[in-house]
Amino acid sequence: MNYGFVIDNRLCIGCHACSTACKSENDVPLGVNRTWVKYVETGIFPNSGREFQVTRCNHCANPPCVEICPVSAMFTRSNGIVDFDSDACIGCKACIQACPYDAIYIDPESLTAAKCHYCAHRTEIGLEPACVVVCPEQAIIAGDIDDPQSRIRQLIDNNQVKVRKPESRTKPNLFYIEGSRVTLDPNIVTDKPATYMWSDSHRVNGDTSNYFNSGTVKKAGGDDGPVQIGGKVAHHMVQVSYDVNHKKSWHWPVAAYLTTKAIAAGTYVMLIGAVALGLSDIGSWFATIMGVIVLGATIATGSFLCIDLERPERFLRVIMRPQWRSWLSKGAWILVGFGATSAILLMVNLGVYFEIDTFVTMGDILLSPSSFAVWGIFTSVLAISTAVYTAYLFRQARGRELWQGKYLPLHMGVQAGIAGLAICLILADSLENMSKIHEYTSAAVICGLIVSGCIICYEHVINRSASTAVRIANQALMFGSYRWWFWLGGILSGHVLPMVLLIIRGEVLGSIAGVCVIAGLFCYEYGFILAGQEPSNS
Repeated sequence: MNYGFVIDNRLCIGCHACSTACKSENDVPLGVNRTWVKYVETGIFPNSGREFQVTRCNHCANPPCVEICPVSAMFTRSNGIVDFDSDACIGCKACIQACPYDAIYIDPESLTAAKCHYCAHRTEIGLEPACVVVCPEQAIIAGDIDDPQSRIRQLIDNNQVKVRKPESRTKPNLFYIEGSRVTLDPNIVTDKPATYMWSDSHRVNGDTSNYFNSGTVKKAGGDDGPVQIGGKVAHHMVQVSYDVNHKKSWHWPVAAYLTTKAIAAGTYVMLIGAVALGLSDIGSWFATIMGVIVLGATIATGSFLCIDLERPERFLRVIMRPQWRSWLSKGAWILVGFGATSAILLMVNLGVYFEIDTFVTMGDILLSPSSFAVWGIFTSVLAISTAVYTAYLFRQARGRELWQGKYLPLHMGVQAGIAGLAICLILADSLENMSKIHEYTSAAVICGLIVSGCIICYEHVINRSASTAVRIANQALMFGSYRWWFWLGGILSGHVLPMVLLIIRGEVLGSIAGVCVIAGLFCYEYGFILAGQEPSNS
């Protein structure tokens, strides 16, 4: 058994009966929707028309929301319905980022994820979903897709049907008869109106500009000519007149989490490297401060993760009831392991520094060649895993195509290395007898920034194979609402200025360069996170 929907666009009249029935049946609060009807206007008067699209969860056979959920709050029933458990949800909003169809929202009352669940409480007792029952034109057909005798199966077999975003590999079970490209493709309309028919459209920092052009609407060839948007003459106009607002789910706490995680992982690797190369000793003031920074940044990383949860009191469920396909769960355990090793190394450093006999003995054991080799390799791998695991979490967020870059794991590893080196620069300028560390780290930072700059240039500037959604996100990042974060913060402060300062090699310029690197890292991550959520999925 495999339940699905067919929407017959030959019959739909856009009456919104399905939307209101869904709200009534499932007590959906105001401001959010499980089912809604998208309106798109086409043509030029008098040869104009309106296209409808009933929009909702696609109950995918390969649902990315189920894969990414860290606590199994999203799950697939045996009958193919993708359902949710609000009692288990921690409000991490990862499922929202994973869904390519904008079908999931945060319930403003329960603060947990919710969506269309095929009226499972009705289906269980043999009733059809409320939207099917109420449709006056019988344009919504529900049933078992695997049953060859069912009406829905026969409609799929005997008509040319389309699905939304087949390239997302989700295998959606929501099919449209005579589905229109102007409604199925959310990015075919690049201009977002200031208002819809019955609501305001969601603005980004007050900016509703078109990221492909200036957004200026004018007449080509005088007042009687065809409408021109930016540099393109539109002989066949397409305009969304009604849709549902979808606010961005991840904001500055995620950017801060990425920054502190990079600092923690990179600083730890630098500390192990400094000890292995003989540039520092366990128990030295330098190693002790580095250990404090590593542990502090790790705790800050966990704190930012909790801050971003809608139900932070449930954060321990990621550890206590993990869903092991989710990189959020894997990452949580990697962070726990990394935090534990960081705490152990800090205790040994403090004990050796203050000459506590037990810890001095532990330090001697740890620094023996065989023990340090095993410890250093194991914990360095753990630190690198801490740095890069979020790239694989972003890969699971299939609804955000900007985050699918093939060099993202490498970039996050490089960012962590640069952040760790920046901390070394700051400490080397602050402590005595650190000239060797300053010399090594200055050269390494410049090399790391060059590699990071090349990756940024490829992913955001010269990658011509990117999809429309990626191009929209990159336009928003480089020329739209987040251009100052990208150019002034990420590029100028995070890359250009530190390299110039390190080449000059003036007194305390290393510290300034280190601070600029970390500030630039946050600015870039902030723009990257917000711009990635810019393209519409509905």
